[in-house]
Amino acid sequence: MNLAAFIPVGPYMVEGTRFQAFAAALEQINDRAHLRAYYAAEAATDGDGDNDNQNYDLPYRVDNGVAVISIEGMLSKQGAPSLGLWGMQDLQGFVRQAKADPAVQKAMLVIDSPGGTVSGAFALAADIANLANAKPTFAYISDCGCSGGYLMASQCNRVYCNSTAHVGSVGVIGGLLDDSKKQEDKGNRYVFASTGALKAAGYPGQAITPEQEASLQAGVDVVGKQFFAAVQKGRSLTDAQMTPIKDAGVHVGSEARAMGLVDKVTTFDIAMAELRAIKLK
Repeated sequence: MNLAAFIPVGPYMVEGTRFQAFAAALEQINDRAHLRAYYAAEAATDGDGDNDNQNYDLPYRVDNGVAVISIEGMLSKQGAPSLGLWGMQDLQGFVRQAKADPAVQKAMLVIDSPGGTVSGAFALAADIANLANAKPTFAYISDCGCSGGYLMASQCNRVYCNSTAHVGSVGVIGGLLDDSKKQEDKGNRYVFASTGALKAAGYPGQAITPEQEASLQAGVDVVGKQFFAAVQKGRSLTDAQMTPIKDAGVHVGSEARAMGLVDKVTTFDIAMAELRAIKLK
């Protein structure tokens, strides 16, 4: 079984180097052994890593009125959590439930994600924004909040990170493989019939034309504009502040704060304490 098949075709909102490492790791996973270990661990823990044999019906833990929701790993629309892919549709359900839950007064999103697919990302971001409008909602970036992962953080009322957290990579990427020369050298000749000049882009043996490249870039730019607008609105940034952010660089800790990507560099406990200190109206 090729587990890389779980990753949908782009475009992606993901920090590039981490995606490459993740995709390579997928090919090395012994999926049956991994699944057995995953479900055995889940049966023995309450989801926080402590083997205390407690069970929770909620998809998040509630700590004195604060829902703590984890967004970890690569993100895809449907997801496969046991393989490290978190489903954004599932996360939408968690966020909506926290918004409706009378036991939840505030929410903390704990984010450790380099992003993932465009598909599903903006719908989840909209639900996070709705939660933040209804209840005080903070994000804590634990080590990585990049690309689609940062999109989620940016929709919260405040964003915190630890001192070594990688933050940013605000951008979109997509790609096509031109293997026409390789196939030609092998003596292979592919013939496709299509209804348009763009239909066969990326098919085996097909040279990528300038028109196809332009179409790919145009599609990425459309999604990029939505991404930039969401971050700018969520973080209340000026056009001048957005200019360096649009370079899609990754910024560590205090550098991310100086750029307006996060509000404070601190520990999770301090972020939680500041969230708890907010007085409800």
